[in-house]
Amino acid sequence: MRPSVGRTQRIGLWLATVSLLCATLVGLAWRCYGNAEAKIKATLNSGAQGLERKDFWAVMRCVAPHYRDGGGLTYRDIQQMVLSWCRNRNAQLWLTVQTQRVQLLNFWQAMATVQVQGTAMVDAVTVPIGPMTVTLHLERTWWGQWRVTRSDGWQQDTGIQRLRSEYLGE
Repeated sequence: MRPSVGRTQRIGLWLATVSLLCATLVGLAWRCYGNAEAKIKATLNSGAQGLERKDFWAVMRCVAPHYRDGGGLTYRDIQQMVLSWCRNRNAQLWLTVQTQRVQLLNFWQAMATVQVQGTAMVDAVTVPIGPMTVTLHLERTWWGQWRVTRSDGWQQDTGIQRLRSEYLGE
């Protein structure tokens, strides 16, 4: 007994729809989760550019809400410092951030080593920053974005300490 032509067409249409849905889901998953190293580099560059442009939200999107680093800073401290920086019309920043290494620890966590150097100008006073090597710990969100949870290596830089005291009041 041969299946009817209508039934064969429905099965073919069903298979085509399922195939298209699967391809769409794979494409969406790749967009969210694929190429972690490139996404981490893009996140770090976005944060540095956000600081230069004084774009508060661009910077804070790169920081995890449970951030805590070796210098004792928390997410709230970073938030306060970035907000103060962005509000200061007499401050400018030029940064060079070179990602030296990205290491995926597992699907959700990674470490990155970056070389940072730059210059800040605050109220006509030039403050050199770096060069310094900074180690960043990152985690992936459910939506595939990477956020920094900890950073180490910047604490000894005198330029950073000077800016930190000005913007955190320490």
